[in-house]
Amino acid sequence: MIPMFRPGRKVVVSPNLPVINGDPVYVQLLGGERLVKIARRAPGGWMLESINPAYEPRFVKKAEIELMHPIVWVRVRE
Repeated sequence: MIPMFRPGRKVVVSPNLPVINGDPVYVQLLGGERLVKIARRAPGGWMLESINPAYEPRFVKKAEIELMHPIVWVRVRE
């Protein structure tokens, strides 16, 4: 997710808030993969987009998602 989320930055998510279309999110898939993406609602699941144009958007079915929480805070300085 560079340039928005550089390695070493800390993010805080809220498991109590719903994911709204266009939110930056933390996603954990049932297979164990973990992602930080922009979530866009799609029929049957979510289109997960990267800020980095080198990565194509990825469709993920609802049934493949273990958890998905909106990112509510990012620490940009160490």
